[in-house]
Amino acid sequence: VSGVLLKGLASEFSTAGCQGARLKTGTIATDPDVIASGRPVTIPGLLPHMKTQQFIASDVGRNIRQCRIDVYTGEGDAAKQLAYRVTNRHHRVCM
Repeated sequence: VSGVLLKGLASEFSTAGCQGARLKTGTIATDPDVIASGRPVTIPGLLPHMKTQQFIASDVGRNIRQCRIDVYTGEGDAAKQLAYRVTNRHHRVCM
């Protein structure tokens, strides 16, 4: 899938995902009509930023529709900077 818009999310207040589970760095939220929960997802463009390109779709969000993926980048200032680096870039996603 080409042209997926990524949003980096750094936590300032809560580390709980929409389903109540604690988020960990690299958690991705997807539209379950596009990428089913539990499905492995490869995002090659994140390798230089997050030291991995392998993710599991494990969260959802009410603002996540169609070709949008939220990537949880962690807590604190470094996580915020990482979120800014990956946000609003169109990436190729392999499932």
